[in-house]
Amino acid sequence: MVRPFQRRVHGWGGNPQDAPLWLAVAALFVGLALVMLERWLAGSILTIGAMRGAPAGVWLRFVIGSVIGALMAIILVRVIGSWLGVGRYTRWMRPMYFLTDWIVEPIRRRLPPMGALDLSPVAAYFLLFLLREMLLGALR
Repeated sequence: MVRPFQRRVHGWGGNPQDAPLWLAVAALFVGLALVMLERWLAGSILTIGAMRGAPAGVWLRFVIGSVIGALMAIILVRVIGSWLGVGRYTRWMRPMYFLTDWIVEPIRRRLPPMGALDLSPVAAYFLLFLLREMLLGALR
C-alpha cells in the first residue's frame, strides 16, 4: 500500500521516505471526513424522524437549510481539492464543479483578478450564507 503512495509523493516532488507519514495523514483526514459524514447523516435522519407531523413551513425551512448547507460544503470540498491539486476534470471533482459552477463562475467573471488568489468560491460561500439567512428569516 505504501509503494504506490511513494511513487505519488516522488511525482509531487517530495521525498519517498516520507510516504508513510503522508499516508497516515491522508488516512487520518479520510477517517475524520467519514466520521463527520456519518454524524451528519445520522443527525439528518434523526431530525427528519423528529419532524414527523410538523407543519409544511418547518419542512420548507429544513429543506432550504439542508440544500444551501450542502452547497456550502461542496464549495469547501472544491476549494480544498484545488489546494491539493485535484483537477476539475477528475472523476471525483466533476460533480463538485457541476453543482457549484452556477454560482462560482458568474462571481469569478465579475471579481477583479488578484493574481494567483481566487476569491470567487469565498464570495459564493458568503453569498449562499446570506441567502440562507434571508430565506430562513423570511419564513419565520
